[in-house]
Amino acid sequence: MRALVGCDFSSATSKQKTSVLAWGESSGSAVRLKRSHAQRDALVDDASGDLLDATLCLLQTAWGYRQHLAGAAQFGLPLHRDPLEGWIVSA
Repeated sequence: MRALVGCDFSSATSKQKTSVLAWGESSGSAVRLKRSHAQRDALVDDASGDLLDATLCLLQTAWGYRQHLAGAAQFGLPLHRDPLEGWIVSA
């Protein structure tokens, strides 16, 4: 069992951006979000989408890590890619 964390910065307009975290676990071929009922409700009620972004980051991290464990170079990103472009793991 491996612990996973997804992180996103809030979309608040203030200069201080808070980070939003999602927690999960990876075991074998499964990824499981660890959340309480209150956290699930917060995810659904978050109009900014910050919690959803953090959760998607968690799942993308899990995918990239599994690619790495399976022997894929660069966590599954294309080997021949433009180094000036930003890339999202699993996209």
